[in-house]
Amino acid sequence: MRIIVDACLRREIVDFLESQGYVCDYINDIDPAMSDEAVKRLGYRNDAIIITADKEDFNDYDLALLVDADESIYRIRGMLKALSKGRR
Repeated sequence: MRIIVDACLRREIVDFLESQGYVCDYINDIDPAMSDEAVKRLGYRNDAIIITADKEDFNDYDLALLVDADESIYRIRGMLKALSKGRR
């Protein structure tokens, strides 16, 4: 499962998820100025879950995991597991 972590979130989230075996793309590493529409296109192309704190611009993306910017990495991991179970 591929995960895209939006630029508005901390690198710590990417590092933690990768240590748990997830394949992550961090928007800050690709293009920090990437538009929300371009992030969604990347997500659609890769059938990826997008983790973001941008609740207004990503609420129409089916595989968006909408979190608070200061969300605990362990809570994000739990939310991600629940979302990924629904994909099977």
